Amino acid sequence: FEERIRFKKMSHQAKYLAEKYHVAFLATMEYHKLASGTSPENSNLAETVQMEYDLSMILHVYNELKDVGIEKAKLVTILENGAETKTIPIVDVRVGKNKQTAFQDKLYFNFYPEKGKFLETTSDAAKTALNRGNDRRLEGLS
Repeated sequence: FEERIRFKKMSHQAKYLAEKYHVAFLATMEYHKLASGTSPENSNLAETVQMEYDLSMILHVYNELKDVGIEKAKLVTILENGAETKTIPIVDVRVGKNKQTAFQDKLYFNFYPEKGKFLETTSDAAKTALNRGNDRRLEGLS
């Protein structure tokens, strides 16, 4: 099939399976090329609008540490264990669409890459990280 029709069929099939079996259907999608330091949103999705229409929830996961590098990233948690200091990313998860509840905000998670583990943190912790001598701010944090 041509790409538009193929994505439409995949989208309908995923929605059908999720509704029929009452399960969460998780999928990843590609974004259009984004400038460094840009947090993604629904309009950045590369796939067809049909996927966005059929989905019950869209989460955009942004890792500033991966995007701008350890020297420039401020959205990080610094762990100090004796003489050892470790920097881990705070992952910004923006809810782009949510048909299940009214929640349409951001969530923040400390991400431990070596364990593949996300632990929820607070907006206050993210604000504190951003205020470490840096004038960059994430949209939505005041």
